[in-house]
Amino acid sequence: MFQPLLMRAGGAGLSRRRASARPSRYPETVKMERFIGRPLESLSLAERWRIAGCWVALELYTPQTVPLRVIEAIGPSPKACTEQLRERGLNPAHYEFCACPQPYHP
Repeated sequence: MFQPLLMRAGGAGLSRRRASARPSRYPETVKMERFIGRPLESLSLAERWRIAGCWVALELYTPQTVPLRVIEAIGPSPKACTEQLRERGLNPAHYEFCACPQPYHP
């Protein structure tokens, strides 16, 4: 299970501890399969908030392929996206990985 590291001030330096009591909002708690095959631009504001902080894999643009910019993999890290692509028989070298930012909120 993916757990982010929390930083807290500890005197002169910072110490690390694992977040165990806080529920994670990363892919384990969200059904990520429903985002596969959909363009990032078509997601609703609520959906964008749900995947904020997650990583997505998008096919690289080349003049020969001109791919649709759809989500091919989604996870808490680029490594998790790479594993998903390999499980589906896709070559991770043909994809770019980017973190989903929080959507604009007035």
